[in-house]
Amino acid sequence: MQTIFPQNELIEKLHFYSNGELTFNKETPDGIIAYHSPHKRQELVYPTKNLAEVADRMELEWTLKHGKEGCLLRAPEECLCDLSDPFEVRYYGVVNSLATYMMLNDLKSTGKIDELIEESRRSINGLNVYLLEGQAIETQVRIAGNNYKVGQAKENIIKSLKERSEWEKYKNEAISRVKPRELCAREESLDKLKPVTKEFYQKIKNIHEVVSPLYTPSTVCNGIWKSVPTADYYLFIPKTGFKLALGFVDSREKYDDVIFWEYHAGQTNSLPENQMFFKDLENKKVDIIDTSFSGTTLNVMSQKVSEEGGRPIKLAVFPKSRKAIQTSDHFIFLDKMLNPRKVRLDNNWVVDLYSKVINEEI
Repeated sequence: MQTIFPQNELIEKLHFYSNGELTFNKETPDGIIAYHSPHKRQELVYPTKNLAEVADRMELEWTLKHGKEGCLLRAPEECLCDLSDPFEVRYYGVVNSLATYMMLNDLKSTGKIDELIEESRRSINGLNVYLLEGQAIETQVRIAGNNYKVGQAKENIIKSLKERSEWEKYKNEAISRVKPRELCAREESLDKLKPVTKEFYQKIKNIHEVVSPLYTPSTVCNGIWKSVPTADYYLFIPKTGFKLALGFVDSREKYDDVIFWEYHAGQTNSLPENQMFFKDLENKKVDIIDTSFSGTTLNVMSQKVSEEGGRPIKLAVFPKSRKAIQTSDHFIFLDKMLNPRKVRLDNNWVVDLYSKVINEEI
């Protein structure tokens, strides 16, 4: 990595550029593997003041965040597997998803996953790939790349796993654990939404685009909302929250009790907390609904709702970690609404919970 500051200042600069959120782990040719404290996971980042470098990396699909000084760029990432996400599981199959997760984690524990990652990138010109770790991504195995071709590396890794002699052992173990079924969760395109949902989406666009272009999800999340706890208001957190909220509205055919409050773990005071369709929350029961990695955002939003006089209920959608589950009041794992106090979260909790949800044993 070409830095604009001396090596002995690198750790200090990273801390300052990231508003104190990132801790140096190691330097790579493409940037720094750093631990993001609020998100509780690693990222591949590149701090710089050079706007030409910013432009070059953004063309390669790095994302930009402004720090206290200069810019912090984050590398594109891919999820090799995620046992909490019903759409990932449906795409790769109930059995293959479990086999992939178990095999990748065994390769991680034996230190052999680096060889697999190296194999995946050799045929892709100009690509470097890095494994990411962290307590907030327990249901996932994630990689980062120095450019958008990291998606090709993901497909190479999945293909390579199935070509290895050990694959049949993991597949057979997965077959012994789960009985495949059709998941209730489904993704639906915007053009197939009900009229009331399209009307709501247009209202969002009319308000949001006065400030900035609206993040438009290609699909919405449906089929998981039947058991959501009854509340006076349902609060979603953009931008992922748009995909969830539109599916929620489509399933209920009403939106007058849906509100948005934009806040994210690690957000500094310099960033706005945008609100849409906000209501008086005094003495109101408020479901806070968000995808959850570490549970930090849900916890902060719960406190904010309480400060407004509301009674918060935290609903973690497709939680990625034990902590995200433990700090929630309810959570949706794959397509099942669950009570965190009624599940065991031991060392093998991801595989055990996945198997029980798939087999409808919980």
